[in-house]
Amino acid sequence: MIYASTDFQRLGYAHLNRMALAGYSASAAEQAGIMTLVHGLAKIGISKFTAVYPFVGESAVPHAFDLMGNYDITWSGGLTHNAQGVTGNGSTGYGDTGFDCGGMSETDAHLACYTEGGTAGTRVTIGAGSAAAGTGLTCIGLIDGGSKQAGCIGGVNDPAPDDYAPTDAQGDASRDHFHCIDVTTAQLQQYYREGVAHQDPVTARGTNQTNNVFILARDNAGASLYDNVTVKFAAIGLHLTAAEYVLYNTAVLGLQQALLREN
Repeated sequence: MIYASTDFQRLGYAHLNRMALAGYSASAAEQAGIMTLVHGLAKIGISKFTAVYPFVGESAVPHAFDLMGNYDITWSGGLTHNAQGVTGNGSTGYGDTGFDCGGMSETDAHLACYTEGGTAGTRVTIGAGSAAAGTGLTCIGLIDGGSKQAGCIGGVNDPAPDDYAPTDAQGDASRDHFHCIDVTTAQLQQYYREGVAHQDPVTARGTNQTNNVFILARDNAGASLYDNVTVKFAAIGLHLTAAEYVLYNTAVLGLQQALLREN
């Protein structure tokens, strides 16, 4: 099926058309999910998003498509692709977005991922790394702190509690959570979960390094810190306000609800 497009909806229809041309016929629920997501992002401003990955289509090819049409993912290693999204094996599986973290502003950026499950440890769900300390906004992962905290870093090369790990527990790790790390003026960094700010903001240190943003691992001149969660959405974009993060959460949750994959 080829879809017609009008106004900002063209972004959603273009994505569905790419899926169709790749041999995947989106179900009514998948079409509704994509359009719900696009409508929600449009309320924030489409220009604030560099790459958006809905992970709709049940297989590696449609899961690779960037809704913005800029940075399709190249998958490698052991991964499971199905209607729930993409799941890493924690040892070899990851996706390379092709987006160089060095192109991300040190004072105007965010990373996001909607995930479920996995085991705590030194893992990265989305981001990049550096062989040296002093990097800027880099990645999101789960830190093994006994309470399975959401670990978000923007300071040094490894996801460790002395970088930036919110002190409040992530919550039930078997359930879905929407994680965002945002950096704005003066490299002030804030972590959001389910569209709500958690813990006081901190000041990110240094400058961004130049490795690519990976999904289910970090690029540190090669993949490392592989994750084993299921990722149901991921994105790279500009700084958003607290009010926009509420809208963001609603848009991403709408996608998951349309696909009946909210846990």
